[in-house]
Amino acid sequence: KDLRREMLLISAYGGIAGPISQIWYIRDYWKPETITGWPISFEDVLFGFFIAGIASVAYEILFKKHVDEKKRKQAPHKRALAFAAITAIVIARAVSINSIYDSFILFLVLALTILLFRRDLFVDSVVSGCLMALCFLISYVIFLNLFPDAITKWWALRNISGLFVWKIPAEEFLWAFGLGLALGPLYEFTTGKVFKR
Repeated sequence: KDLRREMLLISAYGGIAGPISQIWYIRDYWKPETITGWPISFEDVLFGFFIAGIASVAYEILFKKHVDEKKRKQAPHKRALAFAAITAIVIARAVSINSIYDSFILFLVLALTILLFRRDLFVDSVVSGCLMALCFLISYVIFLNLFPDAITKWWALRNISGLFVWKIPAEEFLWAFGLGLALGPLYEFTTGKVFKR
């Protein structure tokens, strides 16, 4: 129950970011089929909502972590986070690489900015990244059993590395790891909350 606010807040941001980021990805990374037939659909909202919420609390749930309500760290660094995000987007677009790598750069810069100010969130960040990569692996194993041709039909494989893990593009795991790195500690960073020892 103590994680509901965090999960719903980050999920809401994820639900907004989902369709916006899809505009980015359909240019050069993938073009999935949607229920509506439109390139950007409500599935993007659902995916963003759920994946962001999971990434934000996976570490706390699996390792039974709780914040110490008596302790707080200063949280005046939201501007630094916004500046880092804008800088990462500008740099990524300037070097003109595939959008999946652009987003990984964004996640990495956000995570490094968080850890620059809050080194105590390092374990949360890295473990969240690993958990999201594992979550993607399990999800894709199930997904590809239902839709075995999806990777070859939807992904622009010529635009990416060509590396696969169990027939899944390696970029999917890179993206998931980066997402966990950034979103795992995001709420604690922006609120100044500290985990109980």
